[in-house]
Parts: sequence; C-alpha cells; structure tokens
Amino acid sequence: MSKHKIGIRAVMIRVALVIAVLGLTTIGTSAAGSRSAAVNPAVFRDRDGSPVLVILLQPGPNQGSFDFVVNGVGDYHGIVPVRQTSHIYHLQGTVEAQLLPPTGFPQIVLVRFEGELDPDNSQASVNAWAGGNHYHLVTANGAQADAAKTAGRGLDAIVTRDWATLYGLMEPQVQRLYTEPQFAQIMADPTKPVIIAARLDGRGSITQALGYPIFTQPVLMTVRKSNGATLTFGINLYLVFENGSWYLLSTDMPPAANGLQPGSSAAATSCCPAPGNSHKR
Repeated sequence: MSKHKIGIRAVMIRVALVIAVLGLTTIGTSAAGSRSAAVNPAVFRDRDGSPVLVILLQPGPNQGSFDFVVNGVGDYHGIVPVRQTSHIYHLQGTVEAQLLPPTGFPQIVLVRFEGELDPDNSQASVNAWAGGNHYHLVTANGAQADAAKTAGRGLDAIVTRDWATLYGLMEPQVQRLYTEPQFAQIMADPTKPVIIAARLDGRGSITQALGYPIFTQPVLMTVRKSNGATLTFGINLYLVFENGSWYLLSTDMPPAANGLQPGSSAAATSCCPAPGNSHKR
C-alpha cells in the first residue's frame, strides 16, 4: 500500500471517530439498536473512554479485522486470531499491525492480544501489548437504577427551572459548547412552552451505540402553552454513560398530534440543546 493511500485511510479513520463521538448528541432510538457481530463491526469502548476496539468478526476463518485506537498514540490496524465458544469471542495471539499515529508516518509494529468479547451484551475485557506499552480495555454499562435516578433529577430540575443543576447533569460536550449562563438563556426562552410537570413513565432500557451505553427512559410531561392551555404527552429521555457517570443527552420532540408542531419554536421543549443550536452565541 502506498504512503498516499495510507495517509488517506488514516485521515478517514480519524474523521469517522470524531463523527462517532459527536454524533451521539443527535441520537434517536433507531441509532441505539444492537448490531450483529457477524455483519457489522462491533465497538468496545473502555469505561474511561480510551482505548477503543472496533472489530469485524468474520464467521468463516477464525479471525477479526480490527482497529485498536489509543488516545495520543494512534490506530493499530490489523487482523487477529479469534476463537468462538458459544457467544463469547476469545482474542489471543501476537500479530503484525499497522500503527497510524496522530502525526508522522505509519509503521509496522507487533501487537499481542489476550481477551474476551461478548458482542451480544456489548461487554469486553481485552489486554493489548504494543511498543512496550500495556493497554487494558474494560467496558462498563452503568447501573440501570443509577440512570433512572439521574433522569429523575433532570426532570425535577426542568420543572423547578433549576438550570444550574440541569447544566451539571448534561453530557460533557454540551458543557464544553455552552457556558452555564448561555445554557440558562436557552432553557428560559420565552417562546417555549413552560414544562409544569414531568415524571418517569415506567421502566427504562439500556442499549449500545458506538460503544456507549444509552439509557432510554419514557417520561410524561405536562406543558403550559402561551394561551394558558395545558398538554400532557409522553416522550423519551436519553442518557449516556461516560467516564463512570450517567449524563442527560437529549429528548424526543413532542408529537404533532399534541398541538406542538415539530420544527416550530413552540415545540422546542427538549431538555438538551444540541451542539450547533442557533441559540449558541
């Protein structure tokens, strides 16, 4: 492979990883569905965010094409032997891999893997050794009860208009994009209906998207419109598990059948301003 092609591939991988991380802020229920390991790459992200293992498990020969990405080091790309027992895939072996560093030229290195993957449950524990360094990837789904508790705190903050508390519960990217005063200004937008009541509506569920646990919690909201009328409707509240904690990610837009037309300013009752929101200054 030419250096030109290698360079293009390195750029594409980095762009894909950025999209994968930033794209979570617009996640919906369809994006959180499970994937078949035999068809699509499985993504396993360490509970601290790095490293990340993306592997295409091939059912024919017992091997998998992988990208093992370490922050500040780069992307190790290659093929690793895989042994399957029931729904568990075992990685064990030393292989040649192409290291695509953040800067500089690609190089061929040896990588040794030992670990187990459970794609059906998005769980993994993998040890990898490369260039004299030892990396340990352990996934973490987060407790469902903790997710529901965070969701409840978020709803309470919305109803009481406690924007400081709500800001502290938001996904870290939102906190990087908005200061607390900017966030409070968006949430206090007078063109939005006022949420006067909100509560959890049944049991939530955890799925995976791009290696992140996503908690979907049904909620019931009651809003008061500018004409004084009130409406109660059900939507989903989404949370993401990052760095050992659950954070509020986004909500569905209220359905048009409830008199709040999606796309209008009056329908913007979402708890979570998305990155790139036109209100950002």
